[in-house]
Amino acid sequence: MLRSRSRRALLAPLVLAVGCGGDSGGVTGPPGTLVVRLRGEAPGTAALVTFTALSVGQDGQFTPLALVDGSPRTCDLNQLTRGRSETLGTSALPPGHYGQLRVVISSATLYFTNQANPPACAPRIPAPRGRAASVSVPPGEVRIAAQFDVASGATTTLTLEFDGDRSFVETATDVWALRAVIRVASVEGP
Repeated sequence: MLRSRSRRALLAPLVLAVGCGGDSGGVTGPPGTLVVRLRGEAPGTAALVTFTALSVGQDGQFTPLALVDGSPRTCDLNQLTRGRSETLGTSALPPGHYGQLRVVISSATLYFTNQANPPACAPRIPAPRGRAASVSVPPGEVRIAAQFDVASGATTTLTLEFDGDRSFVETATDVWALRAVIRVASVEGP
């Protein structure tokens, strides 16, 4: 009797560990890393666009990504041309397949006289001198179809292309509206 209790006592943790493994959809292991980079081009000599949130979707659930520097990120799209890109955000994510990105843009301004000084992206970029036009930015988020995988312990890098020619619409002389057209230009990683 004592002997069978000892066996049950030893087997109980093993059964509990196997029985409570959870369903990970066949994907297990440590998280992977997602890096989201941005490139683009826009009208004018400088186009300062401020991004305030970035998230990634999997099975209808969205996970926020950390913006670089942990705060809103302003990028001059005209410094992100000819293959140059800058990191917009990055986060550790559970391994799996993802199908959508969401980006929130809070402001945009076009400049037509002088270029902005580097860096291309920062928490704040000083406005260049000269003629400027503020851009009406609709509230809400920009949804971007993106099919990609994040593998355990690996890095996946998405590069977004901000199409400034189609995104910035002049509705009257020096009156601009933003209808952001952003697509996934490349996916690198597993």
